[in-house]
Amino acid sequence: MANKLSTTYKEKYALTPRFAIATDPVTMKETATVAKKNKSFIQTHLSETKNEIEFVKSIYKEMPGFEKVASYTDIYKKCNILGSKTIMGHGIHLDFKELETLAKTKTAIAHCPTSNAPHKEKGLGSGLFNFKLIEKSKIPWALGSDIGGGPFLSMLDVMRSFVDQNKKANVKGASFVKALYRSTVAGAEILKMGKKKGNFIAGKEANFVAFEMPRIAKVDKLTSELILEKIIRKKQRVRESYDTYAKDVFYLGEKIYSSKN
Repeated sequence: MANKLSTTYKEKYALTPRFAIATDPVTMKETATVAKKNKSFIQTHLSETKNEIEFVKSIYKEMPGFEKVASYTDIYKKCNILGSKTIMGHGIHLDFKELETLAKTKTAIAHCPTSNAPHKEKGLGSGLFNFKLIEKSKIPWALGSDIGGGPFLSMLDVMRSFVDQNKKANVKGASFVKALYRSTVAGAEILKMGKKKGNFIAGKEANFVAFEMPRIAKVDKLTSELILEKIIRKKQRVRESYDTYAKDVFYLGEKIYSSKN
């Protein structure tokens, strides 16, 4: 079935051998062959928690041909899963050799802060994603919601979580502007859609949501960062309501939803 769908939809399709614990080398190798033949994407899961990493290694060291595999990433490498059209969810706990491998193969990471967040924030308590190290290693990355571990799907909630977690850890540079970029342009580029989607450059598809302009006391403080913060923080106490927060939704320049209707 996956072979048929990949052959039909090609670069618009993603195969998901999820994940090393729940699949096997034969399946992963066959998945890689099909995906690369049809130029489809591969999406799976990498190093979200330390316990997961140890469990994966304990399983694979008993498999023929994997006895000397040093890391979680190397398992995927050996199965030919890595590549410029492969997206790894999480990537929280990676050593330097793994970072080098991901960078060399141009494999991307989808960081899901609401899934990785502390337990009190309805996350798995995975740890803090080191976005600065990922960027220094020249690994493509974007923000994601994680439909499995993330409690809510709204990217506004995801952006807020990314900024807040880094702020609490005293990590500088995790701004709302960066969060917006990593939720739009960066994701479009990873999905090879950067020439058509992601921002308002002339010639690209006009897909966007509109919000009411927040009230800001002093006009001279009107910055992109402040506007985004006011918009995103408005609903943070009732996270479930983010999904109904947009005033209007546009697709290909046409309004397809209005909160007034």
